Amino acid sequence: MKIICPKINYLCDTTFEECTEYQNGYIKSNADNVLIENQTIDTFRFDNIDFSNITFNNNSLIDVIFNNCDLSNISFDDEYLTRVEFHNCKMTGVSFINTKLDNILLENCMLKYANFCDTDLYNVLIKNSNMEEARFMNVKQKNFSLENNNLKKMEIIDTNMNMMDLSSCDIESIKFDHKSLKGIIIDISQSPYIVSNLGIKFK
Repeated sequence: MKIICPKINYLCDTTFEECTEYQNGYIKSNADNVLIENQTIDTFRFDNIDFSNITFNNNSLIDVIFNNCDLSNISFDDEYLTRVEFHNCKMTGVSFINTKLDNILLENCMLKYANFCDTDLYNVLIKNSNMEEARFMNVKQKNFSLENNNLKKMEIIDTNMNMMDLSSCDIESIKFDHKSLKGIIIDISQSPYIVSNLGIKFK
């Protein structure tokens, strides 16, 4: 699957204290009591940043990289993200409700309890990540791929998963409604987890 990478050339080292507009910058040191609100974050990189001390609200992200960041419980609700990459990030409880995600890569991330509700996914790849007990509800997707993820106890409702290949993922105790089950691709060894969603038991 081909994802368009963030278009980043030259970035200027900066700090949260110095930054007034989040454009063409690179931040690698933490700060407390930072407000990032109503910003267009454009052509930017965050390394090793703990966002638990940062108020992050109502921003748009274009050509952004998060590397080794803690984004737990951050809300990206009602936002637009395009050409954004998350690498080795802690994102427990992150929320993407009513968010538009366009050309997004999430790799080696902790996405436990992540909430994708009324989310639009276009050219999105999630790989080698823990999505245990994440929730997908009424998700619209085109060119969305899940590769080698932990999907244990994940809940998928009212989401078109036709031709979605889950054969490389751990789907133990995954929960589907019947609509979302249609057309998924699995390995034969995973069939008991799918059959259980139909109320059928093996004897």
